[in-house]
Amino acid sequence: MARRRFETETPGNGESFAERLRSFRAGAGLTQEELGNRLSLSKAAVANWEAGRTRPDIANIPMLCRVLKISIPEFFADESPIGKDEERQLLRLYRRLNSDHRELLWAMAEKMTEQEETAATAKIHVLEYAGDTAAAGIGDDGFDGRVRKLCVRSTPLTKKADMVFRVSGDSMQPDYPDGCMVLVQKGKNRVKSGDTGIFQVNGALYIKQLRAEGLYSLNPAYETMTPEEYEEIQAVGRVIGLLDTADILPEG
Repeated sequence: MARRRFETETPGNGESFAERLRSFRAGAGLTQEELGNRLSLSKAAVANWEAGRTRPDIANIPMLCRVLKISIPEFFADESPIGKDEERQLLRLYRRLNSDHRELLWAMAEKMTEQEETAATAKIHVLEYAGDTAAAGIGDDGFDGRVRKLCVRSTPLTKKADMVFRVSGDSMQPDYPDGCMVLVQKGKNRVKSGDTGIFQVNGALYIKQLRAEGLYSLNPAYETMTPEEYEEIQAVGRVIGLLDTADILPEG
């Protein structure tokens, strides 16, 4: 009795078996002859499959799937192995190229991939993140020597910043609530009258608004910190905005 062969047409399949087999073979990087040799069959046998004239014997399917590096369910799946019309068209065009042109296409693709990766890297901005909070009402120790790197998405705002501080306290509410993270441009000369900045006062960090009379709190419950009250008031940098926590990228 002749060996059983599976049906010529798979119900519901929008793409013919011959087309899918060609796509699987090309995806595995094999010629018709190479696929035939791996299966101990002739090139003509594979050519007949891909022309739709014949189908593989059912006994050959497990080995065929191993050679094509696909699963048996995937082999019989209704969905095209490539999936998108554009990708299938590119595959057809690639098969029409000679070896020199294929090498050129590979080189161009690798170059474009490198450019994409470089562009992706350029979208990352690295900031200094102070290990201490900037107090809004309560002083913390200075941050010198306790700074780590923080990777954030490169946006028009984050690109202008040098450092990030976390606010502690409510003296600058509602603009800068407790626990928020602020973006800072470093440099004592950047902070002008009317600007909100990070200040080091007697070794403690504060976020305040600089005014002629001293360091002002937006919350009226707090008094202005005047130069006469403190031995040292030094600006660390100007606050330029809030950091959206969604822009913080995972480490590693």
